[in-house]
Amino acid sequence: MNWYFLVITSFLMITMTFSLIAFAEEYNIPSWIKNNARWWSEGSLGDDDFLKGIQYLVQQKIISIPNSQSMTNTSHSIPQWVRTNAGWWSKGQISDDDFTKGIQYLINNGIINPSSNQSNQTSTENAIVSLNNIIFPNGQLKDPIGIAINSLGNIYVTDTGNDRVQVFDSSGNFLFGFGSYGSGNSQFNGPRGIQCDYADNIYVVDQGNNRIQIFDSSGNYISQFGSEQLNSPHSILIKSRSDGFFYVTDGNNEVVKFDSAYHFVVKFGSTGSGNGQFNYPTGIARDSVGNIYVPDSENNRIQIFDSSGNYISQFGTKGSGKGQFDNPTSIHVGKSGYIYVLDSGNGRLVQLDLSKHYLSQIGSNGTGNGQLINPHGIRFDDSGNVYIVDTGNNRVEKFDSSGKYLLQFGSINSTNSTQNETTTENINETVNDNTKHHHSGDDQGGNRKLGSSRKHNHGQ
Repeated sequence: MNWYFLVITSFLMITMTFSLIAFAEEYNIPSWIKNNARWWSEGSLGDDDFLKGIQYLVQQKIISIPNSQSMTNTSHSIPQWVRTNAGWWSKGQISDDDFTKGIQYLINNGIINPSSNQSNQTSTENAIVSLNNIIFPNGQLKDPIGIAINSLGNIYVTDTGNDRVQVFDSSGNFLFGFGSYGSGNSQFNGPRGIQCDYADNIYVVDQGNNRIQIFDSSGNYISQFGSEQLNSPHSILIKSRSDGFFYVTDGNNEVVKFDSAYHFVVKFGSTGSGNGQFNYPTGIARDSVGNIYVPDSENNRIQIFDSSGNYISQFGTKGSGKGQFDNPTSIHVGKSGYIYVLDSGNGRLVQLDLSKHYLSQIGSNGTGNGQLINPHGIRFDDSGNVYIVDTGNNRVEKFDSSGKYLLQFGSINSTNSTQNETTTENINETVNDNTKHHHSGDDQGGNRKLGSSRKHNHGQ
């Protein structure tokens, strides 16, 4: 078989696999697929190198494709527009569905012919191996959402697409993980927000199971709460020394409040765009006087309430300018009073002052070092470094207190590079008082796929 055509058809089948699953199941397509598509379309990645990358993924059982011997080409050549489409798709200029239709055109017209020796496979869809049940190896993330840091500096990430929590050190080295898909104790169905308490216990928002699960620092199950009050929860704000209550943002467009014994107290909010109403509330945070800040994601604003749930004020409008947001997903309110909003649709972390005036930002939309796609979680460590869960790129990125990119971990392409390849402005938050970074009240939730308002890995 012609080597060139093997490379092309391998690329097309893997792209089609991800495209079909992404369209049908609303999965995020891994960033390295689009990176390779872009480089290949630009001619900066050779056919041989591209195939080596595919072979690595198959050998590591990250993806499965039909036997290459069963993929045959006809006498027709693959048109140049296939390479052009790969470039457009990698840049978001055409949708996954449109790209899939283009591949289906090639199949229907006999330009490529993915056949199979299995008698029960009668269609293109059946010849493609589903990725639904494939679990990425330890240390690799799939649609990550939440992040927390304990007193030892260990980093806990909700690996939502793999229904588990993975734990890393401050350099991004994998330590251990816990959880699997299911509804039993220690199992998850789309884990989202996560926080650590003063004893380093871990609170995980188990969205698909409508509950909060509690674990010790080693990942051993302790208890759970919320199953009778919650419906598709997103994020959690744990109790503080001054406020002994837990707050959970919920899929009913409400915030649900529990006491220190996990008993239901009250809920506030309703569906809408008026004051005190929500359209997909995601993260949640508390300021130094106990006021509650909620990113009202689909209303493109932050709303502020007192600890009893009474509306106080709001800030933000839809857009990409200073003081504007596009689907904010997470928030942190520092002890210094600075406010940090993860502006997901604009691919940036924005810093505001006490008066809610724009000060600076880090990040931009993209796949490079220091860039972000659909980010969801933020957390500061005791040195002022900030960790951002870069959901669309399946990774966590670390920046120093001045906004300089330091490293990344979690994706197949992560190299923990220290190269500074991002344009940043100074952004500084050092937490050095007795409240510690992991109790500061920032949280995260709501995995919203780009171009879509909702997303859940196993249905919701």
